[in-house]
Amino acid sequence: MVWKPKEKALTQEEAVELARQELAPHWVGCSPVLAGVRLPDGRLTVLPLDPEFAKRSWLIFMLDPTLLTGDTLLHYAREWERRFAAQNLHFLLFMNPIFEFLKNHDAIKPLLKKHDIKFPYLIDPDGLLFEALAQLSHKSGAKDFLPRVLLIHNKSILFSHGPGEWNLRSESAVHEFLRSFDPGLPLAPKFDAGGGYPFTSECLYFGKKHGPAQFDSKTIIFKGKWERELERIYTSDPQASIEFTSPCSRVSIVAQAVNLENSQAPVLAGENTWMGIALEGEPVFEAAAGEDLRMEDDGTSGLRLERPRIYRALTQLSAATRRVTLRFPIANRMGAAIYSVQFSD
Repeated sequence: MVWKPKEKALTQEEAVELARQELAPHWVGCSPVLAGVRLPDGRLTVLPLDPEFAKRSWLIFMLDPTLLTGDTLLHYAREWERRFAAQNLHFLLFMNPIFEFLKNHDAIKPLLKKHDIKFPYLIDPDGLLFEALAQLSHKSGAKDFLPRVLLIHNKSILFSHGPGEWNLRSESAVHEFLRSFDPGLPLAPKFDAGGGYPFTSECLYFGKKHGPAQFDSKTIIFKGKWERELERIYTSDPQASIEFTSPCSRVSIVAQAVNLENSQAPVLAGENTWMGIALEGEPVFEAAAGEDLRMEDDGTSGLRLERPRIYRALTQLSAATRRVTLRFPIANRMGAAIYSVQFSD
């Protein structure tokens, strides 16, 4: 929220109440706890909105749910909540989706249900809380900020672990914090989700807002008719295709079906389209199939696109089989839109 000057300066109590009212629709599971506030001089600060906040210890998970790394942190967050909730540790999830389609509760619910997340969460409406916490964590840009795990005690940030760090240090730091109150506290060994959850990824964005001004034809080839919008590209051309070489062994795609009569309309139940996927010009072999990839009776392989989300397409790609082709053979009946392609190992 932005601090809005009035004829009469707000008291602290009035400012807190105003922030609570403005942010209430964006919180689920509790009333607003924190707000990012831009002061009249341009500085950012974090404003506590609940007097109980200072009396508790908080493990806070901050992520972009449209990224594979955010999906990984959600998986760990649920396990850590199961392990540590009995130790008087409280949990919050802060999300700042890069894409607009996830900035509402109905769109985010399937993702939280997948990971069985039941503790309170916030969809940050303007990114100010993320920006304010980034400054407090001495990080200026989102690239090296998310995903992130923070431990706050007595209103102080005890640790703030970001990409490449949270998965190595955060659980051990929580153990150390809990044992500072009870040195003999028995705790389970560090959680390991296994190889299916990447901690780092590369992302290729397609929309005008986050993608390149012009795509390099040496690295990605578009064929057919494509429309480029602010956050995505979409096609209604059954001859359209995209070809690229994956730099990593896994490929995931943020995509959706598109109603051709109204390309901005939400995808309805039962609406879907087909994104055919080939490796080196051939159908995907079973060992390389991601969890969302389907093998059809006619021998083709691909994704059945419905609502916008991350579709896990390919896995365990060898260095010799990473040339990927995407095709859209029924796009003239139900279009297809792509927001990003994510690569990980």
